[in-house]
Amino acid sequence: MEETPHPLELARRAAGLTMDGLVDRIRDAATRRGLRSGIDTARVRKWHRGTRPNDESQVYIAEALAGLRT
Repeated sequence: MEETPHPLELARRAAGLTMDGLVDRIRDAATRRGLRSGIDTARVRKWHRGTRPNDESQVYIAEALAGLRT
């Protein structure tokens, strides 16, 4: 039986992003605020498996999926 993909994985794919692409965009969102993000592909995989991102990361994820760039 095939597992249903996590909504974040579906959104990432719908946006045409690879894991690395999503990580890059999340880091860009942090950089726009003068911050650094410790997000990496391992963290994104954890989110895909159901670990809930913290509130700050959720904002960065939303920006990344919306395609906001500097």
